[in-house]
Amino acid sequence: MGLVVSVLSLLLIVTFLLLLKNIKLNKRLLEIASHDSLTGILTRRYFIEFGLTQTDRSLRLKKECFLIMFDLDHFKVVNDTYGHQAGDQVLKDITQRVKSAIRPYDLFGRYGGEEFVILMFDTDKANTISATERIRQAVCKTPVEFEGKQISISASFGIAFVAPKNDIETAIKHADEALYSAKAKGRNTVIFYEQP
Repeated sequence: MGLVVSVLSLLLIVTFLLLLKNIKLNKRLLEIASHDSLTGILTRRYFIEFGLTQTDRSLRLKKECFLIMFDLDHFKVVNDTYGHQAGDQVLKDITQRVKSAIRPYDLFGRYGGEEFVILMFDTDKANTISATERIRQAVCKTPVEFEGKQISISASFGIAFVAPKNDIETAIKHADEALYSAKAKGRNTVIFYEQP
């Protein structure tokens, strides 16, 4: 009887340890799938999926939300002039600057290459524009240092209101249009999308 209890106890312990390992692996897989490996912020796919649930919740509570899209001006020149490792360092530094300039509950993701998206909840148009301007200043206020070189960076920003009748993809499209307007107006600026 004692041997059976010992074997059952051992099996129970092994099963428990395997379950813990499986939980840790699943958590790691979620981390890999949801966060960009270079910058540590949300991936495009996860940003959109999680953003949909958050905007739906926010709009149900009658809270406004806004989508900000920005990209780094002339980023190809950084890669061509200083190399891709320098470009990676710029992306990491800029990510940290933006993270310190936004609220902890705002969603921040890498949309692709040097394009980023931020979803701001429970705010209004004026505060979103003001916050975006602070983010723009944080991006460009000091050069990024890489191997003793100073790399100046600026960014162009587009903002769109996430309307109850629009989904997040529509807001991304509108913010992208505003971003292109910012680039057309000389870059390193913030433009709010206005419905035509």
